[in-house]
Amino acid sequence: MPAFGTGPVSAATTLTCGESTPLIFYSGGVSSSGWLSAYKTGATRAVAAACACAVVLSGCSGLSKPAGGRGAAVDPRTGPPNYLACLRSNRLTVSEQGHNTLQVGSLPSGPTIVFEPTAGIAEGQQIQGKAQGAEVIGAALLYPNHAPGAQLTVVENCLGQGVAEPKEPGA
Repeated sequence: MPAFGTGPVSAATTLTCGESTPLIFYSGGVSSSGWLSAYKTGATRAVAAACACAVVLSGCSGLSKPAGGRGAAVDPRTGPPNYLACLRSNRLTVSEQGHNTLQVGSLPSGPTIVFEPTAGIAEGQQIQGKAQGAEVIGAALLYPNHAPGAQLTVVENCLGQGVAEPKEPGA
């Protein structure tokens, strides 16, 4: 005789209840004691209550906290530092083009300034050859076009506000 009796019912009895207790499962469903059906109803209620609590608690957290985020987006042209004000205070005619570009004077003679999100991106644009002819000053790409030297000096000084000079290795 096998260790667990003969047939599936005997094996189930041995594994779940032992020989001395009545069968819990049989081919027709639950045993005549009916305790399993009460267990199923209680378990269903517990799961439903847990789900309801989760929904209520997740809804409450949205009401108690203000909207998150990293704050308002800063226009790179106006600050801080306010490059546009600096250029205009030096009596340069400047027009805003798009959300990240300034045109000093008019093309083809006036310089164009394109602001990237970070100084690293501006540098990467130049290294990859996507900003040919541009000078990188912080997060700005300065395209000189055919601007006179004195005008470029003023533009470079304004764009240099807040830009730290790179340190020499070993210094």
